[in-house]
Amino acid sequence: MKRVADNGNAFVRAGGERTAGMTGLFKVSQRSVRVPSRGTIHRLVNKLRETGSVLDKKRKRRRTVLTEETLDDIGQRLENYPKKSLSRLSQQTGISYGSVQRATKLLQLKLETSSSSISLRDMSLSSRDKTTLVEIMGDEKQVPSTKFDPGVNQDELIMQQQRRIEKEISETTALVGDMEGFSTLEEEYAGDDIYCQKVRDLAGKYKSMRRTRPDGNCFFRAFSYAYLERLLDNHEEYERFRDLAAKSKDNLVALGFPQFTVEDFHDTFMEVVDNVGQGPTKFSQNDLHKLFNEQGYSDYIVVYLRLITSGQLQRDSDFYQHFIEGDRSVADFCHQEVEPMYKESDHIHIIALSTALNVGVRVRYMDRGEASEVIAHDFPEGSHPAVHLLYRPGHYDILYP
Repeated sequence: MKRVADNGNAFVRAGGERTAGMTGLFKVSQRSVRVPSRGTIHRLVNKLRETGSVLDKKRKRRRTVLTEETLDDIGQRLENYPKKSLSRLSQQTGISYGSVQRATKLLQLKLETSSSSISLRDMSLSSRDKTTLVEIMGDEKQVPSTKFDPGVNQDELIMQQQRRIEKEISETTALVGDMEGFSTLEEEYAGDDIYCQKVRDLAGKYKSMRRTRPDGNCFFRAFSYAYLERLLDNHEEYERFRDLAAKSKDNLVALGFPQFTVEDFHDTFMEVVDNVGQGPTKFSQNDLHKLFNEQGYSDYIVVYLRLITSGQLQRDSDFYQHFIEGDRSVADFCHQEVEPMYKESDHIHIIALSTALNVGVRVRYMDRGEASEVIAHDFPEGSHPAVHLLYRPGHYDILYP
């Protein structure tokens, strides 16, 4: 599978370069499933390239403004500790990873590269605007001058750097990783007493964890993997969920979503759900793991959950409007922050999806707060959690009680 990034938006297509290759994404099960035409696929790909969404409204980009005070703070921290990782700097300053990266360019700083200063796992603490500097990741001969050149299109440089980083991540990091203990997580924070204490607290509450790729889709991918894995040996809960999932397509169409778009993603989603329904003797946990690491299936699951989340937000827009900053409507927020692939998720996404599917989610927040334990929040409030997730700034992984 290949992911094509154009103008900061990305989409998945199969094998070759032709649009016709997209039909490989639509696997047909024993039941009759309509395979979309080449023209339908072509329109979807073009719409995602141009707007970042499969729906009709165009995405509006909003960027963080870096103040002089913030730039001075970042500059001072890097001057004192030149090998400080960007993810650690993001945590300490309280601004996004992407904003830290842009700040280093504005400050004309070149970060030293070493295994202890930045790594792909360091990057797992962020996925928004992965516009990292080429000199961090590339060969020394590829490193451009750090001197600011007003004649160079900085946005284009940022996009090129983003594509290189995304390519590096996709080639080295699985969409969903293997189950692992907490020792590797503690090693990442060696020397940081606050985080090491919180890792030990996690280890006392959970048996293991599973990492997901830091591509902005990590919440939806982690949620869907963890919940479908749970359903493998829970037939009663599976039947409830399957009935809800089967009806979800008509609910979205009734809200105004284009039927041809929803239908294609829903068919693939239901194929996966039906596989899970065969039970662990015919469709094992290993089968589920392989399927989630096939990008055609995995990303289509993410897309459909994004549509369900958007539908829930718009259905109860009067309630969710209070969670949205600025003068954006709920519909605008959905078109800009929910439906496009590779957009990070926040509380509002979790509340909407867990409510729409009636699935409790417990998120453990690991940050630099003074508390020695990792604080838990349940969504919806008061629900019994079926899915447990670990949140570190900008990224979600799966936890196993």
